[in-house]
Amino acid sequence: MAYKEQSSDTGTPDGSLSPIPQSAPGSGESGMPLTGYESPELPELPADIDRAYGEICDAMFGENGYLSHRNEEVSAEDRRMVDSAFRLAIYGHQLHTRGTGEPYIWHLLRIVGELVKMKVPARRVARMFLHDVVEDTAKPLKTAAGDTPYPFPVTREDIGREVGEDVLRGVDALTEKRKTQKMPTGESIDVKDIVETKYQIIRSGIGDPTLIIDKAEDRLDNIRTIAGKPPADQVNIA
Repeated sequence: MAYKEQSSDTGTPDGSLSPIPQSAPGSGESGMPLTGYESPELPELPADIDRAYGEICDAMFGENGYLSHRNEEVSAEDRRMVDSAFRLAIYGHQLHTRGTGEPYIWHLLRIVGELVKMKVPARRVARMFLHDVVEDTAKPLKTAAGDTPYPFPVTREDIGREVGEDVLRGVDALTEKRKTQKMPTGESIDVKDIVETKYQIIRSGIGDPTLIIDKAEDRLDNIRTIAGKPPADQVNIA
């Protein structure tokens, strides 16, 4: 994907969909590189993914976008927040695929696409682009040579710095909890704490009910795409 310059009205001179800005992750207001960055360049995106993101931005920030008629400074900050979240998601999930075999970013684009139909605030769009990135990029990459550290990690600190503390709080609430479990062999392994993960969302949802709505959209997309997943995963989702 060739990144283009973003015009001040978030549109293009020929009226086409809003482009993704030239700036790369880690080049936000802080000017600080992200943890683990060797290069600020992002992978080339397929045209259909680029187009899907453009449609989301157009619905939010285009000429008739539901956030386009707000205070110009507020609208620009919202756009920066969403763009930063999307770039972090692209960077962190670039080696991840779904059980269906599709790039993981499609899962996020579908969730966000449904939320945009509800005309949700930019912070909710940003946090759903990032809701899995911390836990998924902390997991090792399985290779023929064995487990190796995932090469494109995105940390809580990255999200707080590049997207904002408000979005980070939402991501924290949606990030799965882990625990150490002792096996009969005496070995200790790191596993998902299902009970605490669910309690965490419920507790956070008392203060912000939109977290539960957004998590429900995540689960709904899992259900919609369940047919392409392995049988064991279908059972877990059901």
